[in-house]
Amino acid sequence: MSVGEIKKVRDITIFKDLSEDEASFLGEFLESQTVNPKETILRENQITRSLFLIAKGKVEILINVPGREPKHIVDLDKGNFFGEMSFLDGRLHSASVISMDHCEILILRKKDFDHISQERPFLANKILSSMLKAVLIRLRDTNKKLKEILTGDTPKES
Repeated sequence: MSVGEIKKVRDITIFKDLSEDEASFLGEFLESQTVNPKETILRENQITRSLFLIAKGKVEILINVPGREPKHIVDLDKGNFFGEMSFLDGRLHSASVISMDHCEILILRKKDFDHISQERPFLANKILSSMLKAVLIRLRDTNKKLKEILTGDTPKES
């Protein structure tokens, strides 16, 4: 892999602590996909068993609410990731993802991650640990938002 490709891998937050060798090895398993603005990348209730990594651009996460317009959950930009729940548990995606601008998405398929786990278990553990930390931050943010909704408190603007 070129230095630029290794940098692209390490610019993903969950891969920032990988060595050049680890990033290069992982990079061999990543598929790059170019996405146009307003293009659906994932649909709620779809299954992909892939982890999606934003190398460039910004995406919007939406959930369907019966009888209403889809509800905006969060925007994610360069360096972030999505699809982790289905990637790990094999169940359906819980949200839809739509590109907000031109995006480059790197895709890590579960079967390739399983191969990495066999070949380089320490690397796989590093990735999972980093992913877990990021997911826990998201869960804490979700808990905070839920508490605000349940108590009727809204964040004060400064």
